[in-house]
Amino acid sequence: MNEEGVFLAHYKADFVGHNAFNAREVKNPMLSYETINNIQRRMMAGEEGTDRYVSGWHRGKTEKVEKFIAYAPVRIGDHIWSVAMCAPIEGVEWIIATTHPRELFILCYILLVLIAGGSFFVISERRKKSILEHEVRRQTKELRESEEESRSLVESTEDSVYLVDQTCRYLFMNEKHLSRLGPPKDKIIGGAYSELHSEEETKELAEMVNQVFDTGNSVQQEHRSRRDGRYFLRTLSPIKDPEGRITAVTVVSKDITGLKSTEVELIETKEYLDNIINSSADAITIEDMKGIVRDWNMGAESLMDYRADEAIGTSVRKFFAEPEEADKMMGRVQKESEIRNYRTIVLRKDEKPIHICMSSALLKNNDGVPIGTVRVSRDITKEVELEEKIREERDNLNTIFGTMTDGVYLVSNSFKHAFPDGREGVITIAIHPIAENEIELIVSSATRKFRALREPVRTCSFTCFFSI
Repeated sequence: MNEEGVFLAHYKADFVGHNAFNAREVKNPMLSYETINNIQRRMMAGEEGTDRYVSGWHRGKTEKVEKFIAYAPVRIGDHIWSVAMCAPIEGVEWIIATTHPRELFILCYILLVLIAGGSFFVISERRKKSILEHEVRRQTKELRESEEESRSLVESTEDSVYLVDQTCRYLFMNEKHLSRLGPPKDKIIGGAYSELHSEEETKELAEMVNQVFDTGNSVQQEHRSRRDGRYFLRTLSPIKDPEGRITAVTVVSKDITGLKSTEVELIETKEYLDNIINSSADAITIEDMKGIVRDWNMGAESLMDYRADEAIGTSVRKFFAEPEEADKMMGRVQKESEIRNYRTIVLRKDEKPIHICMSSALLKNNDGVPIGTVRVSRDITKEVELEEKIREERDNLNTIFGTMTDGVYLVSNSFKHAFPDGREGVITIAIHPIAENEIELIVSSATRKFRALREPVRTCSFTCFFSI
């Protein structure tokens, strides 16, 4: 029977689980059960003892039977149960009077087994309880240490850290954030966010807090404080209870004012460099390692007649008169890191060929891995045409000189003349006009080397033709 007076075990199965004070009366309401009820009250109180009472049945017989009862408490954890043994007085007296010592020994042995079993059960429960208490103390200690470590980490960070509930009331904040706000901690914790911030800032935070509560996901936002004008990156994350319900939102606010200034400087620098590149008369293009155009300045637009949006994203091969030459150049740049003054022919949008002089260099990332090439090109079509014209005129002069029977000498601007065998000499020249396109040069040698012509020192006449 447990401490609530409910049968946990009984030889009559229909008594199990029923109240011990009512079960007998239901079975035989004609008897008085005051004595056994008093005994049961003592059992529930944890007492130990023996007694007598009158029962209305025994072993299938329904009649008044005086019985002997022995009872003792059994402690199981924090519970006190009671075990009782009942037998008719006559049977007990007969057993006592007639039992053999061996039977008494067996009875004692059984009682000892019961007591030992009960003791073992009690000891096991106590041991389990002790182990459980030890585990609870250990986990409590670990939790406390973890909490202290987390608090130390939160307090040592340079970021502002605080917790708010769904109504944007402060639940916690670290010293860093407290120093930014100013008022004492006890006047802020439990207070509303709106008490220390503008209506616009409060609305902004409330929208993000509601988003975290609705989605269960973290959100980030770049925020500029109206208090001091500094920039912060705020990360809002949900705090959940063991059942997975969101109970609060933690806010980590990182000061990124320095990064923001650097970002602005980088943007300004990029714009400045872009202006320089775009204002360059030369064509400046950038291709990735696959030969795909990634940047195309105004100089390239002017040279090739393709707009940037038409060129970017296309293969650089399409712009070469011989597409294989683009692959060849990429291979050389990867091998040599740069190419200078490389001449080639490209095609404009109208497919008109133009001569260009190109320099190319390999682009690498911070790890030294090639990521593309940058090319600077200029139009040299007029220069190539002029060179071709000079080449043609030189060939014409060589043809004329080849048909002449007189000696031909090359004279430099330092008045040195070259003989056919490679020897040199210094000459003096006197010029006399003869006709509109002719002049007479009186050439005198200044050294005896002139005698290599087998002529004495003398004055010679030449007719020269000039082509400008």
